[in-house]
Amino acid sequence: MEKEKEEIIELILQLIERKGALFIMHLARRLQINYNYFVVTEGFGDVKNLEDLFLLAVDYVKTNNVLVSPDLIEESKNIVLDLAPHSEDYPSVFSTFALDACACCYDMFSYLLENESDSIISASEMSINTVLIYKMEELSSKYPEDELEMRAYESAEVQKELLYQKTLLKRIIAENDIDKLITDTLNKKYESNIGLIVP
Repeated sequence: MEKEKEEIIELILQLIERKGALFIMHLARRLQINYNYFVVTEGFGDVKNLEDLFLLAVDYVKTNNVLVSPDLIEESKNIVLDLAPHSEDYPSVFSTFALDACACCYDMFSYLLENESDSIISASEMSINTVLIYKMEELSSKYPEDELEMRAYESAEVQKELLYQKTLLKRIIAENDIDKLITDTLNKKYESNIGLIVP
């Protein structure tokens, strides 16, 4: 896995400004579905609030930081933390996926404020780990614990996530019309990166 992650990081380091934000937005959008699933099944959280925060981030990027103040973006980071479930209250694996979704949104707002590649890398790893944990949970009855991570990594699901990120990064890097990509991000119908369907 380290080789694939290094390839992804090398691509991430080529992103500048709004292109970096756009990549995190794609990841956050997919993980947001996992959060929505948790809210519906566990009864904790706020789907609309997280959606509104995402759209605020989109407006911030679309208008080149003109119409949305940095103070509002900073405030949004704190709201995301309040929306995240506590694993001790919700011990199911789905709370982990919801936490990952909130953490990814937190990274998104951090990047908008600081423009640091570390936030993009963190969001990328969060998305990969969501799939890895999902697959480890699925395979836990079939393999001993010391084999689980390797088996999960070799799964089609994790490999698909790695390919998705690399393909998306190359597309964003090559695209000159960033506004078109932002519009596509809003209009695209997203699927969960672990196949969850909100009831």
